[in-house]
Amino acid sequence: MSYAEEAVTVAGAVEYSEEEREMGTKDIKSLFIHYSVVTFWGMLAQAVMVIAEGIIIGNALGRSGLATISIVMPIETLNLALGTGLGIGISSLAAIKLGDGDEEGARKTFSTVFWFMAVMMTVFSALVFFNAGTVAAFLGAPAELVNECVIFIRAFMFGLPFCVLGQILGSVLRVDEKPGIASFAMGAASMTALAILYYGVMVLKIGILGAGIYYGCTLGLSFMAILYFLFNRDTIFKIRLSDLKIDFSLVAASFKIALPYLGFQAAIFISTLVINHLLGRYGSDLELAAFGIINSYIAYTVMIFSQTMANGLQPIASFNYGAGKPGRLLELLRSGIRIHLLVLIVVSLPVVIFAPAIIRLFAGGDAELIVTGARAIRLFTCLTSLGMTAYFISCYYQSVEKVRISIIIGISRYVVVIPLMFLLSSVFGVMGVWYSQFLSDLLAFCLAIGFIVKEAGNLKAQQSGL
Repeated sequence: MSYAEEAVTVAGAVEYSEEEREMGTKDIKSLFIHYSVVTFWGMLAQAVMVIAEGIIIGNALGRSGLATISIVMPIETLNLALGTGLGIGISSLAAIKLGDGDEEGARKTFSTVFWFMAVMMTVFSALVFFNAGTVAAFLGAPAELVNECVIFIRAFMFGLPFCVLGQILGSVLRVDEKPGIASFAMGAASMTALAILYYGVMVLKIGILGAGIYYGCTLGLSFMAILYFLFNRDTIFKIRLSDLKIDFSLVAASFKIALPYLGFQAAIFISTLVINHLLGRYGSDLELAAFGIINSYIAYTVMIFSQTMANGLQPIASFNYGAGKPGRLLELLRSGIRIHLLVLIVVSLPVVIFAPAIIRLFAGGDAELIVTGARAIRLFTCLTSLGMTAYFISCYYQSVEKVRISIIIGISRYVVVIPLMFLLSSVFGVMGVWYSQFLSDLLAFCLAIGFIVKEAGNLKAQQSGL
């Protein structure tokens, strides 16, 4: 289906029967590429937005602005954990029910968990807003940056509920076989948010407040995809007021599937806290600013490519798992892992080669920051293609309800990297923090490949038994 054909469905589309749904019938490799590529255009807009954001903040707010972003980045991690994680949980459960022919079950899963998250995120954001100072201290903000962090946090909290719900809507759009609409919503939100950042920071000169507003708009504006679910008569995914009477069994089932991604992001959250505290202990705002560039912009952008392919894999894997088609799952695994690894190598290699030039874009002419950042980014990125492939494999297990294995693979990198950082930093200082990153990527990849070899054997056995 072309993007133009998908866009027409906003006004009115033909409803697919179970037998006609492309996720269960079309060539797996081409279907995976199609879903990944269509999703990529929206994610590309987000990647461009993230890079431009770093350039604007680095040049307008300097080292202190980048250090502030580094400190508050765990809140963005939380945003991604809840939005993407619950999006995966809801959409996977809905896709499994669709594959099993239960359309009303798929619809109710979406609607009831949507309402649950709307209420919970509103309450959570209010609590963080009124306790922003305590949150900033918990995140490791030094005394001179506490005020900047509080301003950022409070501005971000206004948009956080919409950010989380917008990501959930995008995941369900892909299950409804409308990846083009999801991609358009994300792309439009990204470009609009970037314009808001530029105007706030460069024109109005409101400093870190402009960055906080921007973070609330980036994914928050993608909430406009709600119009599809409200006004498209042909989609089965209707949001109904009757579902405000929450079915907690569906909430629990969605959270269970989401657990691996929530665990993955929780591990990132803890790892980022540890890095911020270790850099504060062994370094200065120079190292914090370097980490701010790497974590908030470079690593985040590389991860966008991995997340794009995970988003392409997830609805296809869940649907065929629900439909009982192990042969298609095996083919999806083989094609998906190879394509993912190749793409991540192509994306990360230029970062290693051109590290000084990349850091210079964000450093605002700070020569010390360029040298420190270039050295750190090479160690962070040299084996990231392996670490992200482990994450991609974890997403497969999540999509087929093998939650325990998905969690083990997803957090393995951080189970290794956190003690490594403490150990190596006690010996090498700041450099020990950087050294630990590529070692953990390698170990996580080896573990993931061990699991996937066993999974391939099980799928072959199931296929032979059919």
